[in-house]
Amino acid sequence: MDQSLIIESTDVVLRPYRLDDVEAIYDLTQEAAAVEFLPDWNVSKFQRREWLVHYETPENDRFIAAVAAGAKSATFG
Repeated sequence: MDQSLIIESTDVVLRPYRLDDVEAIYDLTQEAAAVEFLPDWNVSKFQRREWLVHYETPENDRFIAAVAAGAKSATFG
């Protein structure tokens, strides 16, 4: 995965997901507030990994490729 699209500020770093983020994403989505407001995100760690591998990462890669190609807007999904 291309890591060239990284946005950094004093308090926050935004970057594409990486496979080693699965544990942190899973832990975050298991918190009570996440489960309350995003009940569909309450899935197993295996399902979270599948989502990251088969949906989120490919979408990130397509977005980065579109930005690199100079796209001003794009539709993904």
